[in-house]
Amino acid sequence: MANEVKKSALTQTTVQMVRNKDFRTAFSNTFRFRASATDIGITFGYSTQIPGPGGERDILQDEVEVVLTPTTLKLLKMALDDNLEAIEKLIGTIQIPQEILDLLAEQKAKANAAAESGTSGNEGAAN
Repeated sequence: MANEVKKSALTQTTVQMVRNKDFRTAFSNTFRFRASATDIGITFGYSTQIPGPGGERDILQDEVEVVLTPTTLKLLKMALDDNLEAIEKLIGTIQIPQEILDLLAEQKAKANAAAESGTSGNEGAAN
């Protein structure tokens, strides 16, 4: 994949795909968003538990932030939707545990309340 050549569906031109010397793969089981008028940042992280004297502690370690334009975010959403549909055709429906859905609904309600009251509601996290 280091030097793939692909046709761009948007421009109908051939683009050579190359990897930056600093390219890396990172595992992520959490993410959160931040937004401004000109860009959106998605921080991907790793959530784990570390044993300690008083029991286990939850740790959230940020791994990388990807900064996108609003247009690129929307194109990413479309590509993710298409790819998720294709993946689920191969492996079956991906189930999300109810406790995670409940947590996301709670976070969304808090963000909506913050937006209505005029406080910062730009950040949200999901596992």
